[in-house]
Amino acid sequence: MDDEEIHKKKLEAIEARIEQLDKEIGYVDEEPFDVGYRDKTGKVVIYTDPWRNTYSFYEGLAHVEDYNCKHGFIDKTGIEVIRCQFDAANDFSEGLAAVMNSNKKWGYIDKTGEMVISYQWEDPGFFKKGLARVRSSNGKYGFIDKTGTVIIPCLWNDADNPDTDLIRVRDSSGKWGLIDKTGKELIPCRWGDISPYFRDGLVKAKGKIGLWGYIDTNDRVIIPCQFDEAYDFHNGLAQVVYNGKYCYIDTMGKIVGNGLKP
Repeated sequence: MDDEEIHKKKLEAIEARIEQLDKEIGYVDEEPFDVGYRDKTGKVVIYTDPWRNTYSFYEGLAHVEDYNCKHGFIDKTGIEVIRCQFDAANDFSEGLAAVMNSNKKWGYIDKTGEMVISYQWEDPGFFKKGLARVRSSNGKYGFIDKTGTVIIPCLWNDADNPDTDLIRVRDSSGKWGLIDKTGKELIPCRWGDISPYFRDGLVKAKGKIGLWGYIDTNDRVIIPCQFDEAYDFHNGLAQVVYNGKYCYIDTMGKIVGNGLKP
């Protein structure tokens, strides 16, 4: 059996243990109390005395910090399954967790504690649908996959985590736009702010004077920027604040009826 197979078996064993503990222990309060983590009955199942700081459980493991300011992970029995050895750590997402070394560089480990993506990044994000936002040494943001391959080059001054099909990005001018998960620019960076959610074919965007309007998928202004606040469309209607008052508009920007939702 080669090293890759051994590692695969180890990871499978850890996942099986996590699944078994989920069945045996079940829910553990996501925010630890002063004395420890509690189950759904309120019983303390893990006392937190051994650690300086404790955090919520994600994917069966919780991030902890010891009194030497080193970070690791525990399971639902309180066993330190990944020893406290990192200068900082984030929670697990999609099987990987970002960890930081003494040089302030971040990489990603799996649930065996093995380094999967080497230390090279800054300000790492969580994996969502196979992608994570990272910042390179040039101060720009891009996106990597779970092998560490750069999928979207680090070109952006800021970027959201890839929670949705479209991703908000900000360029050097300070303006926002939208890209897809291949990095293709769908809406150019020319807006003061923008939503990543197209609803009824429209997305809200903030114009030059700080007012909101709506554009289509071709970046054409369909409803001019005139609203103090704006919300996503749903079933042909969107709530907006116009001249200081809440009202509803249709997809042509017309106030519906008396402005109240029908």
